[in-house]
Amino acid sequence: MSRGALPGFGRVGAILTATALAFAVGAVVAPSSLSSASIWGMLPLVAVLSIVALGQHLVIQQRGLDLSVAGAVSVAAVIVTAMPDRAAGAGDVVLWSAMAIGGACAIGLLNGVLVVLLNVPALIATIGVNSLFTGVAIWLAGGVPRQGPRPLVALGRAEVLSLPVIPILALIIVAVTALAMSRMVIGRNLTAVAVNPATARLLGLPVRSLRLAAYATAGAFYGIAGVLLAAHLATPSVLSGLPYVLASVAAVVVAGNSVAGGAPASVVATAIGALFLTYLGQLVLSVGMPVSAQAITQAAIVLISAVIAARAGGRG
Repeated sequence: MSRGALPGFGRVGAILTATALAFAVGAVVAPSSLSSASIWGMLPLVAVLSIVALGQHLVIQQRGLDLSVAGAVSVAAVIVTAMPDRAAGAGDVVLWSAMAIGGACAIGLLNGVLVVLLNVPALIATIGVNSLFTGVAIWLAGGVPRQGPRPLVALGRAEVLSLPVIPILALIIVAVTALAMSRMVIGRNLTAVAVNPATARLLGLPVRSLRLAAYATAGAFYGIAGVLLAAHLATPSVLSGLPYVLASVAAVVVAGNSVAGGAPASVVATAIGALFLTYLGQLVLSVGMPVSAQAITQAAIVLISAVIAARAGGRG
């Protein structure tokens, strides 16, 4: 077993158990948090966080940390709301959405160039990139939140078989990503590079290219999340991505994945971690605690996970 991480099946089982316990506690202390309205309202937020967390998952697995999440998500949300005309049609919205996702992918690639090719520490590189593109988001929006065009807002309200579309899209993305990471060559190669770059290089794998691909793909995930967040909120803040920096890290590590990276990791566990964290935040608010308690809880999860990983590594 890799140090600092549970086996794949164990990670999924552990986070499922923790989530079930959270729901059980909620049923006792705050039954309203489990009402159909509360759950239905929570699902799009779970969907957005799970997609952002997939990107963070890829970067952490490659022994990195991505703090540009806020800028990438915010830029994508601003592009699809501030740039199109309010009366834009569905085709225009699709075009702007593709541009938003492509732009966020470019942000991820920039992170990869700085970290992988120029050897800038991931923490410093992604903080700098985040500051740059947070400014870009504010500039594009003129500092004022804009309501998205009607087709985008309609996407946020759409349902299929009485189920919200945004969570369905997230489930598809999670399933495809999990399949790619566990069954496809690209996923196995990414894991091999993360676990032992030197051995991967000896086997002829393009280590740098694969790590660049991980960062670029992470950016694309942030872009997709930004578009869906804009659809859900209709009028997102120009800093709408800010809450997802800490939450995305917490979703990865609360799922039992190694906070230090360099180990096999479970995409499914990360997605369930997003559900756990989102419901935990809803439960915190339902019992009357302040919004700040959510951030404190997430920070505690990250710190405790880091300590456990460090101690596990020290014993190795």
